[in-house]
Amino acid sequence: MLHLPRPLYVLAFAGALLMAGMPMALLIGGIVGVQLAPSPALATLPLAAMVIGVAAFALPASKILDKGGYKQLFLCGTLMCLGGNGFAIAALIQQSFYLWLSAMLCLGFASACAQQLRFSSRLFLSDQPHRIPVALSVFMLGGILAAIVGPELTMHNEITALPQYGTGFVIVSGMQLMALALVLFLPAAPSLKPIVQQHAGPINQGVLAVVVSVTAYGIMSFVMTATPISMHEHHGHTMANTKSVIQWHILAMFIPSFFTGRLIQWLGIDKSLILGIIFYLAVFTFTLSGVNLNHYATGLILLGIGWNILFTTGSTLAAQHTNPNFKGKHDMLVFSIQAISSLSAGAVLYQLHWQAVQWVAIAGLLPLVAVLLYKFVIEVKAKQSAAG
Repeated sequence: MLHLPRPLYVLAFAGALLMAGMPMALLIGGIVGVQLAPSPALATLPLAAMVIGVAAFALPASKILDKGGYKQLFLCGTLMCLGGNGFAIAALIQQSFYLWLSAMLCLGFASACAQQLRFSSRLFLSDQPHRIPVALSVFMLGGILAAIVGPELTMHNEITALPQYGTGFVIVSGMQLMALALVLFLPAAPSLKPIVQQHAGPINQGVLAVVVSVTAYGIMSFVMTATPISMHEHHGHTMANTKSVIQWHILAMFIPSFFTGRLIQWLGIDKSLILGIIFYLAVFTFTLSGVNLNHYATGLILLGIGWNILFTTGSTLAAQHTNPNFKGKHDMLVFSIQAISSLSAGAVLYQLHWQAVQWVAIAGLLPLVAVLLYKFVIEVKAKQSAAG
């Protein structure tokens, strides 16, 4: 991961600070939702609102990056974060479910900006597209900082007189302003050079990128959203243990980035996708086996690793796409599915319980498996025709 342009490292670090509040929101979004929602079935609606915000703002964020550059994108993301933090504090003070929804929606808008930052790697590496997977891994490594800091902010409520969790939103606002200061002093990106789109075989590269990323995020979000409520509200695990499981899950989402970029370069797209699917299948051998702390922790760690492999592979395909609008459309589709996953997770959990969540997630793997099987069959037939 060495020898990338210096601004990419600074952007990755600043992006981690910008995203530090997101793991905190993921951890407490459903728990606060249970306390404030008019119906328990709506407990995960705030998390769904955050993902809806990501999906709704993905295309505008992509256009901001393409037209205004990464500095304007970062400024926009920071302002959205500050607005979301303010709404969250007000919601906790007034015990308002609708203010909490507004907070999560704003944080979703901010997350869309932060997600698009990873595609700034193309601005600096347009003449070296083979290094894009490594650059994407550097950006995803920033999630380690967010994973450590974000959930920890929920545990330090004594610093201010604000209601529980309010202090965390104050602290993270300061971190985001510091990140903005770092980015504003960076140089402008070089002029974009065209990237030659890589051939994805018999499947259109854009279609494959979307199917991969949708599967990665949809399944991860569906299981992860249900986990804090299942652990803390349904099976009596402590908030400290619940926090630890989510924290380890988020770390598992990003620590593999130390080697994922090189792994994709070495294995290639197809084998990387198969590896990600294997990790996802391994998740359910634990989550379907019981509801002890070890079942949750091991399952969520494997879920994070599988997500990293699949999403980095999907993002690599998206970053190399020749259509400048594709990245925004890609993220819009991905996070639309994530919004549906987040919202439906609460309903499935309350109506059918934890085991059903796992079986629905397993079914979510089938489209990607079908696409890969189709791709494999077509390629085998093509080789046979060429040999004949």
